[in-house]
Amino acid sequence: MGEFVDNYLSRYELAPDELHDIAIKAEPMMGLYTYERSKGSESMTVRFTLRGPRGFSRTLAQAQQISGVKRNSEYFRYTIPYGKMEGSILFSLEELVKSEADPEYGADFLERNTEAGIAGFAQNISYQLNSVAGGSVGTATFHSAASGARPVFSLNFSTTPEAIAGLMPGDQVEISVSDGTSASHSTIAAAGLIIDRDTDNGFLQVAAISAPATAANPGGWDDTGATTYYVYRLGEMHRGVPQDTVLPWSSFIPLTRSTSELLGVNRALEAFLSGSRLLGTSENSGTFARRVKRLLAKNLARLGADRAQIGKSQTLMLHPEDWDTFEDQQSSRVGRDVEKVAVDGYEAIQVRTAQGVINTIAEPTMTKGLARLNSFKMCRIAGPTGKLINLFTYGMGNGMLRAKEGSNDAELRPYFIGAHGVGNPCAHGVFALTG
Repeated sequence: MGEFVDNYLSRYELAPDELHDIAIKAEPMMGLYTYERSKGSESMTVRFTLRGPRGFSRTLAQAQQISGVKRNSEYFRYTIPYGKMEGSILFSLEELVKSEADPEYGADFLERNTEAGIAGFAQNISYQLNSVAGGSVGTATFHSAASGARPVFSLNFSTTPEAIAGLMPGDQVEISVSDGTSASHSTIAAAGLIIDRDTDNGFLQVAAISAPATAANPGGWDDTGATTYYVYRLGEMHRGVPQDTVLPWSSFIPLTRSTSELLGVNRALEAFLSGSRLLGTSENSGTFARRVKRLLAKNLARLGADRAQIGKSQTLMLHPEDWDTFEDQQSSRVGRDVEKVAVDGYEAIQVRTAQGVINTIAEPTMTKGLARLNSFKMCRIAGPTGKLINLFTYGMGNGMLRAKEGSNDAELRPYFIGAHGVGNPCAHGVFALTG
């Protein structure tokens, strides 16, 4: 088998552009970004102003008095350090042996596993980008006893079953009583292995890592259901430093205004430095289309954000189940003639405004109950290679596959190193869909 791996599988190469394209195809949201090869080795710098220089008045002396102060609120700069995420895609000994006997099967096996693994990695980056502050997938209670559809030793997400869409059997999860927004937050030591998932009834059944075949308390979890835990994929609690992985939208555009400093930008100087939002029921009411048009009008009237900043179009991102509600709202406003064959519904929805077109998309990694207005013209991901996903090949010659240490399985190691920037935060907005 060694000769086959060295002479055949290790020669099956994917160029960086191919990996990048696989990731973009799997996660269309990622295709809305601009990708750049960074000039520096440690961080990405994003410079912006809210309205630019302000030295204007009736007389030159007054204009110079204004410009001489040069308020910091007019000049801003994010310094965004590179985050890192790493992956491991295994190719089992059994499948490799079969591939040796049938090279055509081997090529298909390698291509299928590689593309599925890269797509999964890209999806995980999307979940990170759209995660709530702190990085949790949601909150749940843990129960040792079975109840109804819920089996023994299960995390119960009964009120938010959609929260576990990004988790699968075989994944590992950690829990904490903290939401991950502070450097002092920590998880309970033992991680749990997911052995069953039910997104209808909203539960994850877990086992200890040391005994993966039997549902159990991983160790130290309160299994009486009395404690509400924040649940994280293993290693993805932010611990107050979300830029360690990929800085999420919730850091740039929180649901409520932030007055804290973010990577060099003092957001206490101006509310729009936290993005825009709808406040109270007087603003956040009506159909989803009515709300997003109100948000855009608010930006235009109160900040002066223009088409040169945001581009010809913006994007409203919704969880697919919220998009379904939005689509139903639009359909209910249309009068129809009686026909023999009636067609109902929309494949795509655009909201036209004085500021341009808003494209509405269903994004599976969005948090249900939130809508976000993005100006993707400003958004970029920069890194040393300029690609979303790369493969670790250092010290491996030209081969992509090598034996996993301590195992007869082979391993492919994708990685992401880069920084996420959204440009001027005032060009983006967020609002809750309740009310």
